[in-house]
Amino acid sequence: MRGIFPANSREANKKTETQDSPSVFLAENQYYAIASEHQTVERFKVILRSGKVHSIPYALLPIGTLDGDSLYIKAYELLIKISGRNLDPIEEHFSKRSLLWVKASPSGKDDGISTTFVREILATGKAIPESENP
Repeated sequence: MRGIFPANSREANKKTETQDSPSVFLAENQYYAIASEHQTVERFKVILRSGKVHSIPYALLPIGTLDGDSLYIKAYELLIKISGRNLDPIEEHFSKRSLLWVKASPSGKDDGISTTFVREILATGKAIPESENP
């Protein structure tokens, strides 16, 4: 598993089936995960602070735009805005179709521990249930 993790998120020599799965959240300040070098990724997930998960297929040919502290992902009738700090690695892996998931910080407060920080994720558009649209 590759991704941005703080140095103390887990010991490199400890391996179990669940720890090796990139879909398992290993630390509170782990904000995204990427696929291994030869793994094919068909969908990526966006995990909102509320815990709601949106799964987006790369087959929709989503467009990503990094603008300062925000990454915009547009696909079909969906717009996702990811706000935070140093989102370049997320955009890079999204562009390479190796991003597995990205999640918002539970608190929304940057403690400065992680290289990349995701403050907030907003998902809007006709593809999202009306109750979620701001």
